[in-house]
Amino acid sequence: MKAELEIDVQSPELAKKAIEVEKDESSSIEVNMEIKDDKLGVYVDAESISNLRAGVNTILRLVKTTEKSITGGEN
Repeated sequence: MKAELEIDVQSPELAKKAIEVEKDESSSIEVNMEIKDDKLGVYVDAESISNLRAGVNTILRLVKTTEKSITGGEN
């Protein structure tokens, strides 16, 4: 199972760092990332749909939390 996300964030570098910390602790998914045109591209590969969904949910939560910390909760 694979998912590709293109996320428009204020600081793609900070979001990428937040995801990297979490991905090192997860063995159920493989995550690759790239920054292109001020957007964060995230590519997730998992053996099952449930692991894929959990991984994508975690990534989106981390990005949202990062954005809130940058904007002071206004996002």
